[in-house]
Amino acid sequence: MKCKFKTTLTGGEKYECPRDAEEGGDYCIFHCDKENFTEKEINEFENKFWEDFERRENDKKLEEFNFTGFKFPDKFSFENREFKKPVNFRYAKFGDNANFRYAKFGDNANFRYAKFGSEANFWDAEFGNRANFLDAEFGNKTIFLDAEFGSEANFEVAKFGDNAYFFGTKFGDKANFWKAKFGSEANFEVAIFGNKANFGGARFGNKANFMDAKFGNKANFELAEFGNKANFRSATLQKANLKNADLLDAELTGTKLQNANIYLAKIENSQNLQYAKLDEDYIVINEKDGDKEKDTNKKLEKYNEAHDIYITLKNYFSKVGRYDLSGKYFIQEWRVKGKIDKVNEKYFSWFGNHLIDYFSEYGESWWKVLASAGGIIFLFATAYFLLNAITPIPCIEPTLTKCLAYKPPIIERILESIYFSIVSFTTLGYGDFHPKPGLFQLIAATEAFIGMFIMAFFTITVARKIMR
Repeated sequence: MKCKFKTTLTGGEKYECPRDAEEGGDYCIFHCDKENFTEKEINEFENKFWEDFERRENDKKLEEFNFTGFKFPDKFSFENREFKKPVNFRYAKFGDNANFRYAKFGDNANFRYAKFGSEANFWDAEFGNRANFLDAEFGNKTIFLDAEFGSEANFEVAKFGDNAYFFGTKFGDKANFWKAKFGSEANFEVAIFGNKANFGGARFGNKANFMDAKFGNKANFELAEFGNKANFRSATLQKANLKNADLLDAELTGTKLQNANIYLAKIENSQNLQYAKLDEDYIVINEKDGDKEKDTNKKLEKYNEAHDIYITLKNYFSKVGRYDLSGKYFIQEWRVKGKIDKVNEKYFSWFGNHLIDYFSEYGESWWKVLASAGGIIFLFATAYFLLNAITPIPCIEPTLTKCLAYKPPIIERILESIYFSIVSFTTLGYGDFHPKPGLFQLIAATEAFIGMFIMAFFTITVARKIMR
């Protein structure tokens, strides 16, 4: 009588065990439906398994080790075993303390839908081209310390118990933990990831430790949820996608976040973001992508994302007292707003935005306001000099003719023009010099009007710096 074990594989393929059932039972020894094994049964299982293993290893016609649906007893050990062919553990069930320490897997190791007992130990295991743990379920303790994966490690929607240890693990080109669920602790300290590490939608428990972990160019934590504390201290996350990631209370000291996308990421209570390594030019990747984008709608989308990020960073750094960084992101917030206005063809608003930036960096640079004031004073002084626009003589009868004809020596006229420009700009109005009638009066009034606003702007800018 044949073993009754059968299952439907991915793609609808049917799998039926080709072995004979145990005498008096419905299943073979490898698919036994008993909850617990006696010591005699364990010994019998081990003997038959390794006999079957050696037969499959030596049979050149068999392309893989197929252990689909096997039920392994507690403490079953593959320590130091080498799988020279692809191995298939899909739907397999392992008892407590499954041991794969120092095991070496060939081109493909498939643990899809496998279930592990209280502990699964893959310490120092080596995986070939592809390791598949899709939808696998692990018990309280999962150990992959110092394990090495080939080009792809797939833990998509895998479920981990209380403790998952990937300390020092080396991943190849792709590490996929999409929507994986971790228990109270997930430790990826000093782990090394290749080009693509996907933790999108993953859920972490109380402790998620990525301290000193190194990620490649495409690390994705979009929509990831972290528990009480996520530790990314000194982690390398350049170009990472942290969109919508829940980073509340995350430790970010020394984290490399250059060109990382933090749009809608929850960083309000993150710890030490001010000590993370952000973009040196304070321009986030979303704005840079918007600059490159040719499609108007996509360009606006990127610019609006950047605008929201700048507001978040501005508020965060203001909250922790880093007003220098808060000011940098306040400037970028308004600069990208100017770009949005330009794309939306609001040219008047864009021009005003650009003008305020040029003269004061939106009120963040007092020295730029002062330099702008000096430039305007010099510009009007030049106009007064070239037009011979000022005079100390009243421009009324009977001195009107002398007033209009007043033209002192060049040096004296230069000094008088500068003096009058300063007095007009600051609205002091001593009355010892005044503009000649007509257009010259309008020029002087314009300077006074501009000066009034710039002086007020300068006062506000300096006051903000002092208050901070």
